[in-house]
This record gives sequence, structure tokens and C-alpha cells, in this order.
Amino acid sequence: MENEVKIKSRKIRTINALLMMLTGQVEKQRVALQHELDDLTQRLDEAGGATQAQVTNYLPIPLH
Repeated sequence: MENEVKIKSRKIRTINALLMMLTGQVEKQRVALQHELDDLTQRLDEAGGATQAQVTNYLPIPLH
């Protein structure tokens, strides 16, 4: 009985260590994806501003 408890305890510690490692990896990926999303959002905003300026320059009447 005591041996079973030790085995189960070791399994729980191993699973816990794996979960901690995986959680760290997921968080690292989440941060990287957030940076990429921020970068793409900024680039899209800049491209949208340029497009709006181009359209405004070619229209005979202002867009308001």
C-alpha cells in the first residue's frame, strides 16, 4: 500500500512538472502571437491611412 502511494505521488509530481513546462511554452507562444497581432494591426492601420489619403486625393469632393 505504501509503495502504491509513492508511485502515485511520483506520477502526480511528474504530471505537475509537465503541466508547468507546457504552461510556460503556451504562455511564450501567446506573447509571441500577441506581438505579431499588434504588429499586423499597426501595419494595417498605416496601410488604411495611406489608402484613405490616396482616395481623398483623387476624389473631386471631400469625403466627410
